[in-house]
Amino acid sequence: MIILDIYMRNKRKKMNEKVKKWIWLSFPLAVLVGIASSFGAFNEKAYELDAPAYAIQGVGQDFATLFIAVPALVITAIFALRNSLPALLINLGVQVYLLYTYSMYA
Repeated sequence: MIILDIYMRNKRKKMNEKVKKWIWLSFPLAVLVGIASSFGAFNEKAYELDAPAYAIQGVGQDFATLFIAVPALVITAIFALRNSLPALLINLGVQVYLLYTYSMYA
């Protein structure tokens, strides 16, 4: 809600620097998540200690993260830096998805 309020107040002006810093963090986040997801998706030993049903779910989630969430995170960050409110909200949604996904492994 704070991001939306900041955006709406500065709609015609340059994007708030606090919001811009958080959006820039999407790029290193995408790199780290891409590395972790590719390891889980393409390494057979990543889930060998887990139950078979959980291992299949983990691999599927890694593929979804690698091929859907990571590109969405990068593309929406680029558009959000160009003051696109829908891109900013989608970027926030992808970050919440990643928080949920990786909190299950903690």
